[in-house]
Amino acid sequence: MSSGKQSHWLSTAFGGALLAAMLGMAVGVYLEFFTPQKRQVRACLREADEKCEAAIEPRLRSVSEVLAKGRKGAKPFAEDALSMRGKWNALVGLFDGRSHKEYVTDAFTRHVFSSDELRAAIEGAVRGYLLDIEGIEAEMLVRLRADLATGGAGLPHLGTDEAFAQEYQRLLTAVATDLQTDLGLDVARLVAGEVVSRVASQALTAAATQMGISLTVMGSSTAATLGVGAVVGIIADYIVGLVLEALGYDAAGEVQNRVEASLNKVQTALLQEHSFLPWEKTGTLRVRLQQLHESRSQVRRAAVYEYLKGGDK
Repeated sequence: MSSGKQSHWLSTAFGGALLAAMLGMAVGVYLEFFTPQKRQVRACLREADEKCEAAIEPRLRSVSEVLAKGRKGAKPFAEDALSMRGKWNALVGLFDGRSHKEYVTDAFTRHVFSSDELRAAIEGAVRGYLLDIEGIEAEMLVRLRADLATGGAGLPHLGTDEAFAQEYQRLLTAVATDLQTDLGLDVARLVAGEVVSRVASQALTAAATQMGISLTVMGSSTAATLGVGAVVGIIADYIVGLVLEALGYDAAGEVQNRVEASLNKVQTALLQEHSFLPWEKTGTLRVRLQQLHESRSQVRRAAVYEYLKGGDK
């Protein structure tokens, strides 16, 4: 064979091999992403992701409502704190170091909100969001099974809705065990009390840190720190107000403004979109719920695709 013919033959063979490889890749991409079944699955997963992310904002409203209620109580709290009884306790507090603080704390709890009330709102937001996720996934499974069954997917292991859901839960747990998430938790079991408590505590701790509040102030509880700590900075103003009020100084108005400003800071520290320190794994409540969403989305996607392969039964 002449060198020219040999070169032509090699070129043709190489071109054929390259074409075959490209066709093989195209078929692989189609089977991986563009079959009717895969398109149906991606659509269901995308819709679930969108619903889960959209559910975050409504759940944060319960925290905003507690803080809004607190702002409404700022004026009566200020009036109570500077009442005759409040002034008496302020004077006694100069000697025993606790009467004024205890009176102010009690007044804050009655008029603004208690530390338990704030923490309950935060935990309720987390717990409610986890239930939202479970409900959205239940709807997703019903739709996914119906789409696959009517789309000619021919999956013998689809079973009934109940069987499908049970197998999904089994795979969810198995997949979550293998995947590491930012939370360091088994995100397949999101309704566990540990998750609710940990997320709430992390959000409260991050908020207290951002506000520059010591966790040892007014007790060791972070929730108590945020609930009562907002008052600590204005205690001195009560005492100064006892003197200046006689000179026409609006002490109650100043206290009201300071309480409202403190509550605004609490709301920002809990609900802003970014963590105080970007490199920390803790963050605001909004950030923590977003992390829950992203972690669950990752596990959900892996579990569904594992199921479509037949699972590991």
